[in-house]
Amino acid sequence: MGLKKRIQDAVAVMYQRIYDRERSRVKKDARRKPCILFASVSRAEIGGNAEFVYRRICERGLDVDFDIVLDFAPDIKSVETPAKQLAFIKRLARADIIFLDDYHPFVYFVDYPADVKIVQLWHAIGSFKTIGFSRKRANQEEHRRTSRAHRGYTHVIVSAEVDRPHYADAFNTPIDRIFATGIPRVDGFLNKASLVANRQAFFERFPVAQGKRVIVFAPTFREDDIRKATYDFTKLDLEAIAAYCRKANAVFLLKFHQYTHGFDGVPAHLSDVIIKAQGIREVNDLLPAADLLVTDYSSVLYEAALIDVPTVFYPYDLEEYESTRGFYEPYASFVPGPIVKTPEDLVALLSWTGDQEQIDAFKKRHFAHFDSHSSDRVVDLVLETTKGSLAG
Repeated sequence: MGLKKRIQDAVAVMYQRIYDRERSRVKKDARRKPCILFASVSRAEIGGNAEFVYRRICERGLDVDFDIVLDFAPDIKSVETPAKQLAFIKRLARADIIFLDDYHPFVYFVDYPADVKIVQLWHAIGSFKTIGFSRKRANQEEHRRTSRAHRGYTHVIVSAEVDRPHYADAFNTPIDRIFATGIPRVDGFLNKASLVANRQAFFERFPVAQGKRVIVFAPTFREDDIRKATYDFTKLDLEAIAAYCRKANAVFLLKFHQYTHGFDGVPAHLSDVIIKAQGIREVNDLLPAADLLVTDYSSVLYEAALIDVPTVFYPYDLEEYESTRGFYEPYASFVPGPIVKTPEDLVALLSWTGDQEQIDAFKKRHFAHFDSHSSDRVVDLVLETTKGSLAG
């Protein structure tokens, strides 16, 4: 057994003792309300799927029956101190329902009693690029057998039936714990009033885009280590893109992934048509105003398809990405739009208006629900059985 594994096992034993002690104290309090914990180490504040679930709990008045705790941090480094980890373990011990939206290392050190629900909402839609234990790596089976990652989920929320086996594999979780309720944050895309409001907010924030063709460029990052996450910015010919935009009365919004480092900014002489979307945490906030999306391996393609935004795919390093990361299905037959691999071909397709038949087929396969009630289905699935079970 390696030193790293021995340290992890020792930490797990210590955390388990702390958890068990705190949990026994909590359970002795007959007056307490059931506790819901929303937690993430990749967000500074609640957002995405967690926000939609939290909002529906409150809108339905269910928050009066629960003690709701929010525990968010912008990155793992901000919670690595022993004091902060101890405080988090104590919050875990209070929680009867734990909502996660990403990998959360400090959740996995504990083995939970049967009455605790751990709900993985995840932060992306569908099963596109591989995640979790599905990712290509050496000694994968040994890692699957010994790792504590993703252990113990009682509910995993997915978009459609086609995703269930992929997420079962990714999280090493029985398939009967994978539920195709639909993704909570999609509710906003299926609500016309919400889309109109988001579109209006976009043009208020970016008035230069009013009356122009809006192209949103939203690639994902490269590198496994998020502290080294980057993108090959030489693959963007900003001069040629700007020339196209001026000719076509368009603007080109750069929305790099939050982890991406190394972009020096838009040169001043191009800033009239090329805009960096500063301070926008969710790329979804840009899509209601988009006439075209350009991406590569990002799950934003699902939301774009849902509201019929045409997408051009620019995987300039497809062969390398496929060999190191991998996809659940062949990339070329999966994506609902044309694929380009050079800066010149990308510029040539910035006028793409889409293939609606292809988009409709994609939606039909990858979304089980189109009723804007996915958040409600998650709330009903997880919360409605909790009050009664604890009361009993």
